Amino acid sequence: MNAAGLRAFIAEAASGVGGTFGFCIRAGGDEVAWNADQRFPLASVFKIGVLIGLLDRVAAGRERLDTRVTVGAGDISPGSGILCELAPGAAVTVRDLATLMIIVSDNTATDLLCARVGIDRIVESLRRRGYRETEIREDCFGYFARVVGADPDDRGAENRAEVARRLDAGQLIPGADAGDGSTPREMARIFLDVVEGRALGRAETAVAVDLLQRQHAASRIPLLLPSGTTAWHKTGTGGGAVNDCGVIGLPGGGRLAFAALSRDVPEDGTLAAERLIGRVARAAFETVAGGMDAGGRP
Repeated sequence: MNAAGLRAFIAEAASGVGGTFGFCIRAGGDEVAWNADQRFPLASVFKIGVLIGLLDRVAAGRERLDTRVTVGAGDISPGSGILCELAPGAAVTVRDLATLMIIVSDNTATDLLCARVGIDRIVESLRRRGYRETEIREDCFGYFARVVGADPDDRGAENRAEVARRLDAGQLIPGADAGDGSTPREMARIFLDVVEGRALGRAETAVAVDLLQRQHAASRIPLLLPSGTTAWHKTGTGGGAVNDCGVIGLPGGGRLAFAALSRDVPEDGTLAAERLIGRVARAAFETVAGGMDAGGRP
């Protein structure tokens, strides 16, 4: 990998984009780092931690993916998702919740899983694997309630409605803590461990890989990749963060870990940030793929 050339490209590409960005790119033992040890807000990228915690419980026999969960009106969390658009009373499986959490970043599905697994257990699952830089402190509703000055522990209908109203009105507390966070270097490691089977058992890895490959958001890591390239990834947006972390498939079966985190992206800067991530992902892909030998090794 031409690390110096790729770092120079990142410096040039990021110079005209609002916000601060961090990248970590790994392939074949080589790494390119750009602010890779700085802490950034994760936004919905934290959901990879929820998935790991859930699949830990599945592997231990404490949870079943085919268990049905009824989604009530009092379970709805603000923000992205599909479940908030359905009539109350929908019965979905735990696997359905995990699918919605990953492929469309459904906040209600995420919070239902956080409640089943427990934030403390999610963090324990990460620490047990040696992931020390990733901090997960709250679910989606807890974050939204906190940044609008509401009680994050009150999950009643009135408080949920008030949180949604304040969000719709843009009544955010200036300088509110961004919440869950990590570093690009650790995110690159986590996603590569998950996709390559080091983080989970065989059956659980198959579930995680299937979900990450079905991610619907294609405006960041996959944006400029060659047609047919596989990407296993999870996006995150909000509070000045425009993120995407995952793994890119390489010719010959190799893999490229790619983590892009950011902070302080202006409200009108999302499209520019997305294109930056796409440009860096394409440059990384071309740098690594162009330097492969005949056996597909970087």
